[in-house]
Amino acid sequence: LPKFQDYEALIDLDEQIDLKEKYKPAIFSLLYVGKLDHESTLYRALDAARFVLRNPRLIFIVLGDGKARKEFVKRTEILGIQHQVAFEPKVKDEIAYLKSANILIVTDTDADSEELVLKAAAAGIPMVMAWTEKRADTFVDGKHAFLVDPTDVQGFTNRIDDLLNNFQLRKQFIEQCQEMIRRDFHTDPTAYRKAYRASIEAALFVEPDAAAEFSRDVAGE
Repeated sequence: LPKFQDYEALIDLDEQIDLKEKYKPAIFSLLYVGKLDHESTLYRALDAARFVLRNPRLIFIVLGDGKARKEFVKRTEILGIQHQVAFEPKVKDEIAYLKSANILIVTDTDADSEELVLKAAAAGIPMVMAWTEKRADTFVDGKHAFLVDPTDVQGFTNRIDDLLNNFQLRKQFIEQCQEMIRRDFHTDPTAYRKAYRASIEAALFVEPDAAAEFSRDVAGE
């Protein structure tokens, strides 16, 4: 059974940090959360945001650490945005940042990032995220968030610009995501277990004819 997470509780959680005070003179913050190993796609997020980061009133906050952190720091220097990127390797709880930053950029597609986007949806931060099948089942592009082809750096750039310049769209994304979390995600562990058990049983007890047809399809008959 996957770990139960009461996402809805994050909606009303009062846990914030004054990012404008912490990162003066920046007044608008982009956020990336993830492990900074050699599987990380932070380089795509940095490349996508490099043009807007020419504005000294913006800050790109990176929460995470790993063996590749120095390589990413070097990349910010190559791009000339090192003064607009803040690496925060020791932050253990990202919720306060999700509650306080203005836009979350999710270029990763691993299991941790799948969990991250659900927390972010509840926390109330507009997102530009890499498309995955799982996310496409949960989020509607342009309604809840922007979903971009994972390798399309220019696509990320365009969608970041769209959110940066449209307060009403950011507000819409927050409201629609939190409404979806309240509607679709169980807050009662008992109800969650029952729903999960029902989904497993539905997958296991397939009608014989359907199972045979599935087997033929797999075999290429």
